[in-house]
Amino acid sequence: MRHLLYSLLLMGLSGCASQWASQQESYAGDDGSTMAVIEITSSPTSAWIFIDGVYVGATPIEMEMSFGAGTSYLEVAAVPIHDSQSRQVKRIKVPPLPKSIHFLMNNLP
Repeated sequence: MRHLLYSLLLMGLSGCASQWASQQESYAGDDGSTMAVIEITSSPTSAWIFIDGVYVGATPIEMEMSFGAGTSYLEVAAVPIHDSQSRQVKRIKVPPLPKSIHFLMNNLP
């Protein structure tokens, strides 16, 4: 069974427009999981964010993410708040956790 913990650290405004290309420095959790703080953004509007089907908040968001030894991928979905935009999904191979994830909400899925 995949082990994934989520805890919301900090919500704030962010102007980051980069893709998730850069790697985040991670650290070990008390339970042996790998953890890192990740920034999730979207443009041109906000979006509701789900990680492996669990709602974690709306963009922009900074949050602590973790995954256990049996986890190979995390699925991060951005659900639009406007009908004219499309749901976006990114499947993130772990390790490592990315430093940031950005969704372009006007792109086709």
